[in-house]
Amino acid sequence: MLEGDRVVVRLSTAEKLLGLANDPSAPLSAVRSARVARPAREAIRGFRAPGLGLPGMAWVGHWRGRGHDFVAVYDDHAAVVVELDGRPYARFVVSVDDPEGIVEALTSPRP
Repeated sequence: MLEGDRVVVRLSTAEKLLGLANDPSAPLSAVRSARVARPAREAIRGFRAPGLGLPGMAWVGHWRGRGHDFVAVYDDHAAVVVELDGRPYARFVVSVDDPEGIVEALTSPRP
């Protein structure tokens, strides 16, 4: 998720096709905060436009509501919620294997 000076969400080929999305990214300087959400679905807000929503399973794509969120979550996983400056995304909400480690990497002071 953290690649050099960017926050990058890497999607599988299936996620790209089903969610009608590419690998979204934002500069690290755009990160305002990061936290862990359990369960992941509780962090989703707004309505899907476009993307895939399978209640109880997976949500992948763009959500619009209070900003433009990119979502790639699975119901039984925790997610990292990355608050951004809103250009072009307001938030990334992404299921990851080590959410606490990602949050620490995104929020620790940078040289």
